[in-house]
Parts: sequence; structure tokens; C-alpha cells
Amino acid sequence: MRGKCYLKLFLVALASLIGCAGSHSNKVQVSGTATFGGEPIERGDIVLLAVEGDAAPDAGKITDGKFSFPAAKGKKRVEIHASRPGPPDNEMGSPTRIDYIPARYNANSTLTATVSANSNDNSFSFVLTEK
Repeated sequence: MRGKCYLKLFLVALASLIGCAGSHSNKVQVSGTATFGGEPIERGDIVLLAVEGDAAPDAGKITDGKFSFPAAKGKKRVEIHASRPGPPDNEMGSPTRIDYIPARYNANSTLTATVSANSNDNSFSFVLTEK
């Protein structure tokens, strides 16, 4: 009798896990490219923030100008961040990093993207300029 109870408990737990996995179906794969000043962004981050509602942001890494990650559907405000090694800290001599992507592409970004239910429509190209 005890074995059947454990089996039922296991099956209920398994069913709930499968149900939770299915709840992520609102995310689809997005991918694309990001360049700055005509060159691929070597290493950076891309963040998609929901324009409407209070959905959590989706984010991914940019490597050699390319990105790919799951994101929730809907209209997004896009932020792109990247930094480079800077001069050593004068006091401690430790290395520093300098953000080189202008604020108009991150903190003050007007870049947008619409993540569609159709994954074929979710390839984006962001061409950032220095001026």
C-alpha cells in the first residue's frame, strides 16, 4: 500500500513539473547581430524590456556581434551595453572598464523590437553609430 502512495505522489510531482515546463511557452528564441561604428560588438549584453505590463526583462550575451536567447513575446525597448579595458585606476593601479556604447543605446535607448510568436520573425540587426 505504501509503495502505491509513493508512486502516486511521484506521478503528481512529475505532472506538476511538466506543467511548469509548459508555462515557459510564452518565450521564443530571438537572435541577431549588433555592431558599433561598423564593427561587431566583441562582447556585450542586450536587454529586452517590456514596453507594456510588468514582465521581467529578457537578456542575452553578445559575442562577436551575435546574440541568441529566449524572450517573451511583445513589444520591447532594447538596451545594448558593452565595455572595454580602460586605463588603470590611479590610486590602486587596478584595471578599469569603460562603457563605450552611448547612453542613447542603453539608459536612454529608443531602440525597439517586437518579439513575435512566429520565430522566423525574431531575427534583429542593431547597427549602432558613434555619432
